[in-house]
Amino acid sequence: MTSDLDRLRKRINSLKEQAYQGKFILTTFVDTMVAKEIENSFKHNEELKPYSYGGYHTAEYKRYIFSNEIPKREDFQIVAIKIEYSKKNGDINHRSILGSILGLGLKREVVGDIICDKGNFYFFVTKQMENFILENLRYIGNVPVLLVIENEELSYEQKFDIKTCFLTSMRLDVVLAAFYNLSRKQALEIISDGAVKVNHLECLNPSENLKSNDLLSVRHHGRLFIGEIKGKTKSGNLVVELKKPSD
Repeated sequence: MTSDLDRLRKRINSLKEQAYQGKFILTTFVDTMVAKEIENSFKHNEELKPYSYGGYHTAEYKRYIFSNEIPKREDFQIVAIKIEYSKKNGDINHRSILGSILGLGLKREVVGDIICDKGNFYFFVTKQMENFILENLRYIGNVPVLLVIENEELSYEQKFDIKTCFLTSMRLDVVLAAFYNLSRKQALEIISDGAVKVNHLECLNPSENLKSNDLLSVRHHGRLFIGEIKGKTKSGNLVVELKKPSD
């Protein structure tokens, strides 16, 4: 994990150096872990700033521009695509959409968020990949689809199913067991199998201490956000809101 972070930080510093030299720097889509590293690298920088946008205001996956001027929305070169399909042909979901896009041979970094807004699915891609996807993505799984460019900025906020849990600690295995109604043994097995990521990095440590706003990705279970830690019960248990994105 450390070597991966070291490589990432070197890459960010290289991009910053190119930006200092006058080159226009626009990243691909980055996750929250990379975004945090980018933001941290600019903490004491007064000349350049990292500007981000993901296609809508509260996007999780974003592109960054390193600049001394505030960029325009179109400078981020992001395209929103609406998926139209008939439900009589089957259902689609976030996983099947992403799988079908990556099945075209594309990398995850050219795809931003996938959202469901008022019953309609949308996804965001880099402008460079727009024509390729429009020409080649005909099916999501086995469901035929029609792709339509969405020219208006979407006003969307992620909705969550919230579960309040009473936890003895914020250990990773404790949180997993409580939210998914697992035994501690089952939670440990999921972690040891490499099925859990914390903030997009694989975590094999069951005693990893979690905090508010951490993101967990659990294979076959989806994603889970650590919400507000509201305090303690009289018996000393932590009162924690755990949030699972709603479809």
